[in-house]
Amino acid sequence: MARRRVGVALLLDPPVADEVDGLRRALGATDLARLAPHVTLVRPINLRAADLPAALERLRAAAGAAPAPLRLSLGLPATFAPANPVLHLQVGGDLPTLRALQQAVTAPPLDRPSPWPYVPHVTLLDGVGAELEAAAIAALGRYAAVVDVDRVVLLEERVGGPPGAGGPGADGGPGRGSPGGGGPSGGSPG
Repeated sequence: MARRRVGVALLLDPPVADEVDGLRRALGATDLARLAPHVTLVRPINLRAADLPAALERLRAAAGAAPAPLRLSLGLPATFAPANPVLHLQVGGDLPTLRALQQAVTAPPLDRPSPWPYVPHVTLLDGVGAELEAAAIAALGRYAAVVDVDRVVLLEERVGGPPGAGGPGADGGPGRGSPGGGGPSGGSPG
């Protein structure tokens, strides 16, 4: 039985995506070409290939019920250490709508138990050490941005290649997150 590794995200658009990539580059992130700046709604999971159409329908329904665009604020760097050494930007703004959207997409076939509660964030660096963590939090303490997101995207990890918008009818837009994609995205909120 074929399985696919997928996640669900809200991709950030320029110029904020470019700013976040600049922060990631300065911190030493090595996944810039592979992973676009985003807010995760469903962390990567294994999905049976036969469930992909139902997953895309779930995204379209959830996105269609959400207002568009969704206005989010980014800022105040933090980590999940010691449980998970991920340096990230906290996400604020319309959190009730964001949480409702996250709950709506985290339903069959995209629901999986998680050891952690959902915390909206934009990852800057995975595997950050304590010294870099302290320096980055101090240096980025005044970073703030506001971004409007208008689509929910199903991303697929590709063995031997970059993750991209996966499956028929999924599209992350131009550039990273969309190799091989085509057609409408998982959906636009609203």
